[in-house]
Amino acid sequence: MNRGKTTVLRFLKSKTYRRGQGLQRSSGKGKRPISTPIQDTHLVDTLKQQRKLNVGKRPTTAKAVRNGSNFPGSLRTARRRIAKGGRKARNPRNKCTLTDGDVVDREAWCRVQVLRPITFWEEDVVFIDCKCFRIMLSEAQRDYARMGKVTFVIRTKSEGLLPECVKPGPQHKPGNAGLEKIFMAVFRGRVVAWVSFRKWNARTYTRCLNILSGGLRLRGVLGNGRRVVLVHDNDPSLKSGLGMRHAARLGFDSLPLPVRSPELMPHDFSMWKRILGVMQAYEDAPGYVRESVAAYRTRLQDTALGLAEVYVRSVQRKVRENAARIIAKGGQHINEGTKRTGER
Repeated sequence: MNRGKTTVLRFLKSKTYRRGQGLQRSSGKGKRPISTPIQDTHLVDTLKQQRKLNVGKRPTTAKAVRNGSNFPGSLRTARRRIAKGGRKARNPRNKCTLTDGDVVDREAWCRVQVLRPITFWEEDVVFIDCKCFRIMLSEAQRDYARMGKVTFVIRTKSEGLLPECVKPGPQHKPGNAGLEKIFMAVFRGRVVAWVSFRKWNARTYTRCLNILSGGLRLRGVLGNGRRVVLVHDNDPSLKSGLGMRHAARLGFDSLPLPVRSPELMPHDFSMWKRILGVMQAYEDAPGYVRESVAAYRTRLQDTALGLAEVYVRSVQRKVRENAARIIAKGGQHINEGTKRTGER
């Protein structure tokens, strides 16, 4: 037999294994399933229902789902069934589940802000957000990043274990050069603040605000009684007492977004993806030569500062459009319509 030893042993085990007085099995691994496919489906449906009705905004636990569905298996088996049901979903959930309270808050926020003119979002608002970029310099590190984007890929025998067809595991992970943590602020179609930091907290946020206010004062849009609206997400450091008070002293009026609303932040639904796409297109070019960490950070900053003003203004205006679409859907998530071309 032109087969390996493991294959032969597996074949012999399948032909000789018997469990008690039961019928011969095609596989000798583990016990028989304790639940039926209908019970497994009911377990996953119960999970989705409890997530939707969890108005207290507390995470839904596997124990509560198991008790609510009367699942006959153990808690560990219930966790496996839940994970298996999520992987087999036709449309994977790439956004966090909204509770009833989230839906109400999102719709109420959008109904107020959609009344503002389009020039408000384009001329009078500063959008701020943070992002961690993983520094990948070698081809093995970039292959590992490509594996992270593999979702529901059916691999043929000829493709084998190609990096673009394999989900990453501990055995694939190579060493990396660290993370580049960035605070970016956008105003009137331009990146007006680009700050690299090591640890994100309220004190780091105040330092970023000082840099941002200095740039806006040089442009003549802040100071002498003039104030600017600061739009940000619900990061604890951004909504901390220290951060809010410091922003008010510098002349900023904070406008927090509703929770779990990436469709209302231009960084999340467009700009970070655009920066990643340009960076990765450069790295995938045939003539790419491995660079140093300092060169990578410089190229990352140049890519962000080089975003076209027409493009940045368009995504700022799109916030009002997305708010109207959220109202039309009753506060539910919407599809931003952005492509991930070029992104690993």
